[in-house]
Amino acid sequence: MKAAVTAPRPEPAPSQLPRDDAAPPGLSLLEDPSQASDPGRLSDPTTASDLGLLHLVEEVASSHEEWDLHPLFLTRATSTATIRYRQAVFRDLEDGRVATALTSFCAAMSDCRELLAQSQGGHHQPQQAAWFLASATTYFGAVQDLAGGLQGLDIRSPGLRRCRSFLQELTRSAAFIEAAQAAAEVRAQLDQVEYVVEILGARVTVRRFTGEADYGAELQSTFARFRSGASRSHLFQLRVAPQLSGVEERILDLVARLFPQAFAALHAFRARHQNFTDPTVLAIDRQLHFYLAYRDWIQPLRQLGLDFCYPEVEAGTTSERAVGAFDLSLAAQLAKRGLSVVTNDFELVGDERLLIVSGPNQGGKTTFARSFGQLHHLAALGCPVPGRRATLRLCDELLTHFERQERLEDLRGRLEDDLVRMADIMERATAHSVVILNETFSSASLEDGRRLGRAVIEGLVARGVVGVYVTFIDELASIGPGTVSMVSQVDPQDPAVRTFRLLRQPANGIAHALVLAERHGLTYPQLRRSLRC
Repeated sequence: MKAAVTAPRPEPAPSQLPRDDAAPPGLSLLEDPSQASDPGRLSDPTTASDLGLLHLVEEVASSHEEWDLHPLFLTRATSTATIRYRQAVFRDLEDGRVATALTSFCAAMSDCRELLAQSQGGHHQPQQAAWFLASATTYFGAVQDLAGGLQGLDIRSPGLRRCRSFLQELTRSAAFIEAAQAAAEVRAQLDQVEYVVEILGARVTVRRFTGEADYGAELQSTFARFRSGASRSHLFQLRVAPQLSGVEERILDLVARLFPQAFAALHAFRARHQNFTDPTVLAIDRQLHFYLAYRDWIQPLRQLGLDFCYPEVEAGTTSERAVGAFDLSLAAQLAKRGLSVVTNDFELVGDERLLIVSGPNQGGKTTFARSFGQLHHLAALGCPVPGRRATLRLCDELLTHFERQERLEDLRGRLEDDLVRMADIMERATAHSVVILNETFSSASLEDGRRLGRAVIEGLVARGVVGVYVTFIDELASIGPGTVSMVSQVDPQDPAVRTFRLLRQPANGIAHALVLAERHGLTYPQLRRSLRC
């Protein structure tokens, strides 16, 4: 429709399409339909906070705000089959052609939702019907483009293979072809609408276009000879509101009266194809955002040289290892400042269950503990994890105890609070759990901390729990064959400089000495400040 009053693409509006989290039976990109249903396990809020997962998920999902991806990124899979199924989709996304096709589809579906939302607002029926047609046309084009774009690509994941087969079958179905052709025919009729608006004072006349000369083209042709090179454009871009003004609505009503057949077809299409979307397509759209959001977020880190791998995740295993692991949140923060993160390795074999981490303050112990938990959580999502290689257990519970500040509303003291929280962890932990304890019982006396720490470690080892115990009490690092000592390192030339590397070695007592010295104001810097006074 030429010369008609139109509006630019509308501002984003809330989607009015259904948001079913799960695809209908037979197709899902998050769970292998051939396997038993995987309900997933939502991370405990305290655990998510301790491990920095809440901030991490917020950053990952921030570029896909129209979908609430937080539940997907905070719910761990409960079967290795689901994890392998998702890993295969992520592997396919490493092919740039696959990623481009899926990204373009999601962008077009976003446009579709915005246009549909506009069609459901306002009160002017011709404009609402036009937005509806634009939404449907965008949808049909997105589905056809994705079906064609995936054709011929080397797709190996069962999820995307099923997706491709479904889209090919859908685009060949009689219902889809009829609706897409109907939309194209209505669009073609509207494209033939040409009219002239004549304005004389307060009088506006709308009539059919009858071949009048295009004076704008004549002026451009006349003055083209005077051009001496590229010139800067002085055109002013007028921003038009999504909804028409009263005058514009009246003009469009007059145009509809001049071309009754085209507008009758427009309204008939809207009435007949109210439910033009397929629920499986909508589910595919949301599930693709899970994969694309994480891929897009880690891509800059990969380009900086950081490694990501697909871990071997096993149910019931007690052997764990990782090479080049790091805290993902910290890596992203450092990358923004042009800095690189320090990576670490760990291994648990045979009867070994707990990594007992000690060393000087501010040496990377808490960061290591956090990265250990992040690895297990991300692995249970089926996502690539930070590191070169990893073998991890599939945990039924991911439990944490990190030191927290006292609050005025709490009636318990810090030690009592630690004991209550630890009792809950000991009650919930099983032989398949992962537990991360950071500076537990730090408010207790040395003797009490040693006694309580030993009881907790022995209890966790007896249960078969795998995990990390960060402490300043070196004696806890060598309780028995179930514990492995890891020590955060300092620069040999300057012990005040932390390297943030953790090595598997016996505890050396420096951590405890520094903690005690700092607690009593006896470190060298503290003594110098005191003497100057």
